[in-house]
Amino acid sequence: SGGGDGSSGGGVSEVETQLATPALHLAPRTQRPPHSLACACVEGESGQLAGTSGALPTESTAVPLLVVMVGMPGAGKSTFAELLLAHSCSADGGGSSRERWSRISQDVLGSRKQCIRAAREALRQRRHVLIDRCNFDPDQRAHWLNLGGARPASRVAVFLDVPEHVARRRVLRRATHEGHVDSGSKSARELQQIVRRISSWIVAPRTSEGFDRVVVCRSPEEAAAAARSLAAEARALDTAAPTL
Repeated sequence: SGGGDGSSGGGVSEVETQLATPALHLAPRTQRPPHSLACACVEGESGQLAGTSGALPTESTAVPLLVVMVGMPGAGKSTFAELLLAHSCSADGGGSSRERWSRISQDVLGSRKQCIRAAREALRQRRHVLIDRCNFDPDQRAHWLNLGGARPASRVAVFLDVPEHVARRRVLRRATHEGHVDSGSKSARELQQIVRRISSWIVAPRTSEGFDRVVVCRSPEEAAAAARSLAAEARALDTAAPTL
Protein backbone atom coordinates (compact mmCIF):
# COMPACT_ATOMS: atom_id res chain seq x y z
CA SER A 1 0.00 0.00 0.00
CA GLY A 2 2.99 2.31 -0.24
CA GLY A 3 3.45 2.86 3.49
CA GLY A 4 1.22 3.34 6.52
CA ASP A 5 -2.01 5.17 6.06
CA GLY A 6 -2.10 6.91 9.41
CA SER A 7 -5.71 5.79 9.83
CA SER A 8 -5.40 4.72 13.42
CA GLY A 9 -5.85 8.19 14.86
CA GLY A 10 -6.26 11.87 14.16
CA GLY A 11 -3.67 14.56 14.41
CA VAL A 12 -0.84 12.50 12.92
CA SER A 13 1.03 14.25 10.14
CA GLU A 14 1.79 12.53 6.86
CA VAL A 15 5.54 12.62 7.45
CA GLU A 16 5.22 11.21 10.97
CA THR A 17 3.09 8.38 9.61
CA GLN A 18 5.54 7.51 6.85
CA LEU A 19 8.60 7.64 9.09
CA ALA A 20 6.91 5.33 11.60
CA THR A 21 6.52 2.74 8.83
CA PRO A 22 9.33 0.27 8.00
CA ALA A 23 11.51 1.59 5.18
CA LEU A 24 9.95 -0.22 2.23
CA HIS A 25 10.43 2.62 -0.24
CA LEU A 26 14.05 2.55 -1.21
CA ALA A 27 13.58 2.74 -4.96
CA PRO A 28 15.92 5.24 -6.63
CA ARG A 29 14.58 8.41 -8.22
CA THR A 30 14.12 6.71 -11.58
CA GLN A 31 12.16 7.72 -14.66
CA ARG A 32 12.86 11.40 -14.15
CA PRO A 33 12.41 13.59 -17.22
CA PRO A 34 15.83 14.70 -18.50
CA HIS A 35 16.98 18.06 -17.17
CA SER A 36 17.92 19.22 -20.65
CA LEU A 37 14.26 19.62 -21.61
CA ALA A 38 12.55 22.98 -21.30
CA CYS A 39 10.38 23.08 -18.19
CA ALA A 40 7.85 23.14 -16.83
CA CYS A 41 7.62 19.85 -18.69
CA VAL A 42 4.42 18.01 -19.42
CA GLU A 43 4.12 14.33 -20.22
CA GLY A 44 0.98 13.77 -22.29
CA GLU A 45 -1.02 10.73 -23.19
CA SER A 46 1.56 9.64 -25.75
CA GLY A 47 4.14 9.26 -22.98
CA GLN A 48 6.35 11.85 -24.66
CA LEU A 49 7.55 15.02 -22.98
CA ALA A 50 6.76 18.39 -24.48
CA GLY A 51 6.71 22.02 -23.44
CA THR A 52 3.58 23.26 -21.70
CA SER A 53 0.71 24.34 -23.87
CA GLY A 54 -1.95 26.95 -23.25
CA ALA A 55 -4.66 24.68 -24.66
CA LEU A 56 -7.52 23.83 -22.31
CA PRO A 57 -9.43 20.54 -22.33
CA THR A 58 -12.60 20.51 -24.40
CA GLU A 59 -14.08 17.29 -23.02
CA SER A 60 -15.82 16.33 -19.78
CA THR A 61 -16.38 19.96 -18.81
CA ALA A 62 -19.15 18.92 -16.41
CA VAL A 63 -16.64 17.42 -13.97
CA PRO A 64 -13.70 18.93 -12.06
CA LEU A 65 -9.92 18.70 -12.02
CA LEU A 66 -7.94 16.32 -9.83
CA VAL A 67 -4.44 17.63 -9.07
CA VAL A 68 -2.01 15.35 -7.21
CA MET A 69 1.09 16.98 -5.76
CA VAL A 70 4.38 15.04 -5.66
CA GLY A 71 7.44 16.17 -3.76
CA MET A 72 9.53 15.83 -0.62
CA PRO A 73 9.05 18.10 2.42
CA GLY A 74 10.26 21.57 1.48
CA ALA A 75 9.56 21.08 -2.23
CA GLY A 76 6.92 23.82 -2.13
CA LYS A 77 3.65 21.85 -2.23
CA SER A 78 1.73 24.07 0.20
CA THR A 79 3.09 27.20 -1.47
CA PHE A 80 1.88 25.83 -4.80
CA ALA A 81 -1.57 25.26 -3.28
CA GLU A 82 -1.69 28.85 -2.04
CA LEU A 83 -0.70 30.17 -5.46
CA LEU A 84 -3.27 28.04 -7.24
CA LEU A 85 -6.06 29.27 -4.96
CA ALA A 86 -4.91 32.87 -5.32
CA HIS A 87 -5.03 32.57 -9.11
CA SER A 88 -8.44 30.91 -9.02
CA CYS A 89 -10.19 34.27 -8.71
CA SER A 90 -11.35 35.68 -12.05
CA ALA A 91 -9.50 38.68 -13.43
CA ASP A 92 -12.43 41.04 -12.81
CA GLY A 93 -12.74 39.95 -9.19
CA GLY A 94 -16.13 38.33 -9.74
CA GLY A 95 -17.26 34.76 -10.13
CA SER A 96 -14.33 33.41 -8.15
CA SER A 97 -13.75 29.67 -8.46
CA ARG A 98 -11.56 29.63 -5.33
CA GLU A 99 -14.47 28.21 -3.35
CA ARG A 100 -14.75 25.41 -5.90
CA TRP A 101 -11.41 23.95 -4.79
CA SER A 102 -10.85 21.46 -1.99
CA ARG A 103 -7.29 21.16 -0.70
CA ILE A 104 -6.83 17.70 0.82
CA SER A 105 -3.97 17.53 3.33
CA GLN A 106 -3.19 14.61 5.62
CA ASP A 107 -1.38 17.02 7.93
CA VAL A 108 -4.76 18.69 8.49
CA LEU A 109 -7.13 15.72 8.32
CA GLY A 110 -4.94 13.29 10.28
CA SER A 111 -5.06 10.12 8.17
CA ARG A 112 -5.03 8.92 4.59
CA LYS A 113 -8.44 7.34 5.13
CA GLN A 114 -9.88 10.74 6.02
CA CYS A 115 -8.19 12.27 2.97
CA ILE A 116 -9.71 9.64 0.66
CA ARG A 117 -13.14 10.24 2.16
CA ALA A 118 -12.81 14.01 1.76
CA ALA A 119 -11.55 13.72 -1.81
CA ARG A 120 -14.44 11.46 -2.80
CA GLU A 121 -16.97 13.82 -1.29
CA ALA A 122 -15.42 16.86 -2.95
CA LEU A 123 -15.49 15.20 -6.37
CA ARG A 124 -19.08 14.10 -5.77
CA GLN A 125 -19.90 17.78 -5.20
CA ARG A 126 -18.04 18.59 -8.45
CA ARG A 127 -15.34 20.53 -6.68
CA HIS A 128 -11.77 20.67 -8.01
CA VAL A 129 -9.45 18.64 -5.77
CA LEU A 130 -5.82 19.29 -4.86
CA ILE A 131 -4.07 16.44 -3.02
CA ASP A 132 -1.37 18.09 -0.89
CA ARG A 133 0.81 15.17 0.23
CA CYS A 134 4.28 13.87 -0.60
CA ASN A 135 2.75 11.09 -2.78
CA PHE A 136 6.26 9.82 -3.33
CA ASP A 137 5.62 6.63 -5.31
CA PRO A 138 3.02 4.98 -7.56
CA ASP A 139 1.43 3.07 -4.67
CA GLN A 140 0.87 6.30 -2.75
CA ARG A 141 -0.56 8.03 -5.81
CA ALA A 142 -2.81 5.11 -6.80
CA HIS A 143 -5.24 5.98 -3.99
CA TRP A 144 -6.16 9.22 -5.78
CA LEU A 145 -6.53 7.57 -9.17
CA ASN A 146 -9.00 5.00 -7.83
CA LEU A 147 -11.49 7.16 -5.95
CA GLY A 148 -14.48 5.91 -7.93
CA GLY A 149 -17.40 8.00 -9.09
CA ALA A 150 -17.38 10.21 -12.17
CA ARG A 151 -14.01 10.56 -13.85
CA PRO A 152 -12.44 14.02 -13.38
CA ALA A 153 -12.05 16.23 -16.44
CA SER A 154 -8.30 15.76 -16.08
CA ARG A 155 -6.07 13.95 -13.61
CA VAL A 156 -2.84 15.91 -13.29
CA ALA A 157 0.31 15.08 -11.32
CA VAL A 158 2.40 18.13 -10.39
CA PHE A 159 5.95 17.02 -9.55
CA LEU A 160 7.97 19.65 -7.70
CA ASP A 161 11.38 18.25 -8.61
CA VAL A 162 13.68 20.37 -6.47
CA PRO A 163 17.19 19.37 -5.33
CA GLU A 164 17.38 17.83 -1.89
CA HIS A 165 19.63 20.59 -0.57
CA VAL A 166 17.08 23.23 -1.57
CA ALA A 167 14.25 21.39 0.21
CA ARG A 168 16.47 20.89 3.26
CA ARG A 169 17.30 24.59 3.42
CA ARG A 170 13.64 25.57 3.20
CA VAL A 171 12.61 23.14 5.92
CA LEU A 172 15.36 24.34 8.26
CA ARG A 173 14.25 27.96 7.77
CA ARG A 174 10.55 27.57 8.46
CA ALA A 175 9.41 28.22 12.01
CA THR A 176 5.99 26.58 11.75
CA HIS A 177 4.35 23.99 9.53
CA GLU A 178 0.99 22.23 9.83
CA GLY A 179 2.76 18.87 9.59
CA HIS A 180 5.31 19.87 12.29
CA VAL A 181 8.23 19.52 9.87
CA ASP A 182 9.75 22.79 11.07
CA SER A 183 12.46 24.22 13.29
CA GLY A 184 9.95 24.93 16.04
CA SER A 185 9.02 21.25 16.36
CA LYS A 186 12.16 19.32 15.48
CA SER A 187 15.92 19.63 15.70
CA ALA A 188 18.00 20.47 12.64
CA ARG A 189 19.32 16.91 12.59
CA GLU A 190 15.81 15.44 12.63
CA LEU A 191 14.68 17.73 9.83
CA GLN A 192 17.65 16.84 7.64
CA GLN A 193 17.02 13.13 8.21
CA ILE A 194 13.35 13.52 7.25
CA VAL A 195 14.15 15.28 3.99
CA ARG A 196 16.94 12.85 3.12
CA ARG A 197 14.81 9.79 3.76
CA ILE A 198 11.73 10.91 1.86
CA SER A 199 13.91 12.21 -0.97
CA SER A 200 15.27 8.66 -1.35
CA TRP A 201 11.71 7.36 -1.76
CA ILE A 202 10.65 9.73 -4.53
CA VAL A 203 9.72 8.02 -7.80
CA ALA A 204 8.76 10.48 -10.55
CA PRO A 205 5.11 10.20 -11.64
CA ARG A 206 4.25 8.97 -15.14
CA THR A 207 1.10 8.98 -17.26
CA SER A 208 1.30 5.18 -17.30
CA GLU A 209 0.04 5.29 -13.70
CA GLY A 210 -3.25 6.76 -14.93
CA PHE A 211 -2.57 10.49 -15.05
CA ASP A 212 -3.66 12.48 -18.08
CA ARG A 213 -0.70 14.85 -17.66
CA VAL A 214 2.43 15.09 -15.56
CA VAL A 215 3.73 18.61 -14.99
CA VAL A 216 7.32 18.87 -13.77
CA CYS A 217 8.45 22.08 -12.05
CA ARG A 218 12.07 22.64 -11.10
CA SER A 219 11.95 26.29 -9.98
CA PRO A 220 9.57 28.67 -8.19
CA GLU A 221 8.92 30.38 -11.52
CA GLU A 222 7.87 27.13 -13.18
CA ALA A 223 5.66 26.25 -10.20
CA ALA A 224 3.98 29.67 -10.33
CA ALA A 225 3.33 29.29 -14.07
CA ALA A 226 1.84 25.82 -13.55
CA ALA A 227 -0.41 27.12 -10.75
CA ARG A 228 -1.67 29.92 -13.01
CA SER A 229 -2.32 27.48 -15.85
CA LEU A 230 -4.26 25.03 -13.68
CA ALA A 231 -6.29 27.85 -12.11
CA ALA A 232 -7.21 29.08 -15.59
CA GLU A 233 -8.17 25.56 -16.62
CA ALA A 234 -10.43 25.23 -13.58
CA ARG A 235 -12.09 28.58 -14.29
CA ALA A 236 -12.76 27.50 -17.86
CA LEU A 237 -14.41 24.31 -16.61
CA ASP A 238 -16.47 26.28 -14.09
CA THR A 239 -17.67 28.63 -16.80
CA ALA A 240 -18.62 25.77 -19.10
CA ALA A 241 -20.46 23.79 -16.41
CA PRO A 242 -22.60 25.72 -13.88
CA THR A 243 -22.30 24.61 -10.26
CA LEU A 244 -24.96 22.08 -9.28
